[in-house]
Formats: sequence, structure tokens, C-alpha cells
Amino acid sequence: ARATTAGASSEVPTIAAGTAAAIERGRQAYMASGCAQCHGSDGKGDSAMVMLDAEQMPSTARDFTRGIFKGGHDPQSLYRRIVYGMPGTPMPSSSQLAAAEVADIVHFIRSLSSEAQRQSVVLNRETIRARRVASELPQSGDSPAWARAESVQLRVMPLWWTGAAQPELSVQALHDGTSLAVRVSWADDSQDQRAVRSEGFEDALAMQLCAGPDEPFLGMGSHQAAVDIWYWDADRQLRSSGYAEPYPQAVVDRYPLSEGAVTAVDIERPGGQLASQAELSLPARASGNPLLSHGRQSGGSSLSAEGPGSITFRPPLSRLVVADGRWSDGRWSVVLRRSLATASAADGVSLVPGGRVSAAFAVWNGARQERANHKSITLWQDLELE
Repeated sequence: ARATTAGASSEVPTIAAGTAAAIERGRQAYMASGCAQCHGSDGKGDSAMVMLDAEQMPSTARDFTRGIFKGGHDPQSLYRRIVYGMPGTPMPSSSQLAAAEVADIVHFIRSLSSEAQRQSVVLNRETIRARRVASELPQSGDSPAWARAESVQLRVMPLWWTGAAQPELSVQALHDGTSLAVRVSWADDSQDQRAVRSEGFEDALAMQLCAGPDEPFLGMGSHQAAVDIWYWDADRQLRSSGYAEPYPQAVVDRYPLSEGAVTAVDIERPGGQLASQAELSLPARASGNPLLSHGRQSGGSSLSAEGPGSITFRPPLSRLVVADGRWSDGRWSVVLRRSLATASAADGVSLVPGGRVSAAFAVWNGARQERANHKSITLWQDLELE
């Protein structure tokens, strides 16, 4: 109860504008009060000190030079965090400091980043307008038809904070009165399409939709309000054109005493290579697992969720999302398409021209071993159909 019950309101003194003298005094107080032990003398948060949170999980100090302040970057918010600390984290309180010293430290910390940097990482709610067109909707991201669509830039934040820079999503949408196409592009240095090894992960994108004025929990909705998820992943798209053995020259081991005398090297033995094995050796394909694409030329999937950990693939007949992703010059461009109307809520959120739904996006970078809840997300956005 102590950890979840709010205490008395704190009073923050008036903090004057920062001056060069105040910043220098703040730097000296920052060093003298031990801030540099965790955040480093230059504020980059690269100290070698071992830091653990209240649950004994590894933690890191904030890099002030990036301008990321999850609790707000205004002087009053920074003042409170310095004085009262951050319960549950290694950040202690500093109640022994005089108010003037804290104010100077605030100015020094803010001087390590620019206002443009601080604003660039603030997540905002935007409106994505799907323009109605009379022509056929584009199927790929390199279609010239996208020149007619308004582009909206969305910022993302990682659920697991790292020192890596986060991409900005460029989102466009078009509809023809029958179907909707959404194009999402973002920077990614590598094209990660295969998830063959246990330590390998693919690049992926998801768009989450919900209808109605009452938005559910951003993290996969709730039991009372399910969300509709349009999902694309590079590995599924690669496999949609047919299974290709990633290690065709690998050899199948012989079972002891199951064969006669060895008369040839294994790689030359009939049926010895992985590529020549029957489908029976691929249980999911041999059993007709409905989650497989079975030659469908798309990397898209339709999913639903009713809260964290509840994400579920829709049955084959309800899988209406088609997706195409293309990587070029360090950028992914993915197009998600689906009919506006659905037969029932079990098939996803129905869309109508002139209507509005809430949309949120998530991206996974396979090169960073991102998967499941290791991802970067947006806030809820407004998706309006002309």
C-alpha cells in the first residue's frame, strides 16, 4: 500500500531561467553530490557501476544527452525526481540538497540536450487520413499511387529501453470504398528475414485497431474490449512462396544398426540430405497446421487479443489481411490490406467510409533480437476514412 498510495502534494519553488553561471554551478553540484557516479561526468549514463532495481533486476542510468525523460523534461518534473528520487529504481532521493542547488542541477541536466532533442522523443497523437481513390489500391510500397496519400510521421518508444536509436514510422492510407491499404515505412539497417537459428529473429510490423470511443488498454486490449491486429513478418512472407531448406547440404544422421555397411559418404547417400526428406519430417506442414501459409503469397496475418499474453491467430477463413514488405536502401516499406467490412466481430473490426477507428503500431528489429514484448510501439492514433 505504501508503494501505491499517493503522499502529500509536493511544492516546487519557482525556478528561474537557466544562465551560464547557473549551469556551471549545477555542474559542480552534480559532481559533488554523486550524480556522476551513475550518470557519468558527461551525463551519458555509461558508468560501470552495477545498478539493480527493487526487484533485483539490472538497471541503467539515464543518458541525459539524448533528451529522453519519461517523467517529463520540464524543470519542475526534473526537480521532483532529484529531490524525491524514483521509488523502485536505483535513483535515490536528494533531500539533503538546498533548493537552489537542485535548481542549478536541473539547469545543468537540461543543458546536456537541446529542446529539439527533447521534443523529438515525445509521443504525440496524430490523425491518419485514408484518402478515397477510384483506382485500384496499391499492393506494394513502391507503387506511385502512394504519392496521392498524406504521410504522417509517428514516433515510437521501446518497451525495453536500450541505447539504440528508435526509428520513426511514416504512415499512409488509401481506400476505395471496399478495401483499405495502409503503408508503413521505417529505417532498418538490415533485412532480417530468416528465423532459422534459435538466436535469430525476423523484422516485423503490427497495426492494432479498436472501434468505439472507449479505447482499451494499449497493450493488447482487455477481456471486455478485444483488439484487431494486422500483422506482417519478413520470415512468413519469405516462406509463403514455398518451403526452402536453409541448410540443403546438411546430412541426416543414420540411426545405429538401422542400415547396412557404409559404402559411401553420407552426403552422397540417397535420401541423406535434408533437402530430400519427405514432408513427414516437417510435422507442421505434414499435419496441415492452419498457421502455415501453404503457398499463400503474403506475409500478412490476422490476429486478435483480449489483453497481454492473449494474442491468437484467427482461423483460416477469418484471415483477411494481406501484406507485402519490401526492403531497399536501409528502409522497410510494408503494405497491409484488408476489406473494409467483416462478416462478424470474430473476423476483426469493420471499417466504413467516413468512419473513424483507433490505431496503434509496433515494430520489431530482428537484428536486435526483438520478439514478443521486446518491441517499439506508438500511442493510440486516429485513423479516419474519407
